[in-house]
Amino acid sequence: MQQFFQDAYFNNTLKLMMGFQWAVEYCANAQFVAFFDDDYFVNINNVVKMLKSIKPTEFSNTVIGYVWNNAMPFRLKDSKWYISLQEYPYRFFPPYVTAGSFFLPMMTAERLYVAMQYTQIIRFDDVFLGIVAWKLKTRLLHNPNLYFYYLPYDVFQYRKVIASHGFDDQEFLYKAWKEQAELDINSAQ
Repeated sequence: MQQFFQDAYFNNTLKLMMGFQWAVEYCANAQFVAFFDDDYFVNINNVVKMLKSIKPTEFSNTVIGYVWNNAMPFRLKDSKWYISLQEYPYRFFPPYVTAGSFFLPMMTAERLYVAMQYTQIIRFDDVFLGIVAWKLKTRLLHNPNLYFYYLPYDVFQYRKVIASHGFDDQEFLYKAWKEQAELDINSAQ
């Protein structure tokens, strides 16, 4: 799938929508969809445990991530996250999950993807997803083991981590992943 726009920070909403489109069109048999930025550590065993805890009755209406509540738009023009009153005229954003790592059942992804096509795009992908989720009364589940920031790596502290931001160094990412995988293997024996 290909689109024609500049790959820039403020086009992340377009990339998010493309991700949803791709998942819905090409992964229709998948039970869940996961979104990650490329600088995240992800523990797949912890992902699977978390996803198994989602009840089938929640499949059509749930997004799991690090949930922000009562976030306010930045109105200072010198901020990277500035948003004008014309772009977003409200005092608070609806609750939203940080866009770096989140999960949802495919049934929810399909509903959100359709609604995205009828929602005014704003430049912040996570807030945009929050607006769409709010419109559909989608349940946002906060998971404290998803870190939108870099949690300093410690082999034992990371045992419950599902995902953590800030792993720009691929060698370090591999080292952390390998250590966690070895602990999983040793604890299963």
